[in-house]
Amino acid sequence: MVNAKKELTISLEEGSSEFSHEREFFHEKLEEWSLISKELLSELSRKEEYLKDKRSTKSIMALGALEAHLNMAMQALKASKENQ
Repeated sequence: MVNAKKELTISLEEGSSEFSHEREFFHEKLEEWSLISKELLSELSRKEEYLKDKRSTKSIMALGALEAHLNMAMQALKASKENQ
């Protein structure tokens, strides 16, 4: 461990324009993800026949797990926005 190389770290100061740009980019991507996730959840909640057509039981269970995880992620995103 004494001879191990130090890990490269990049430090962005909060006031820097690069930090602001990175933060803005991240928030834009979160908003995009949120919109797409809401669309997916809406589609999955309809339980349309085409979602089950020609799918194995495991695939249907995977879609259910995806729905559950998207719901949890959306709740976490909402909570993080409330705590800002």
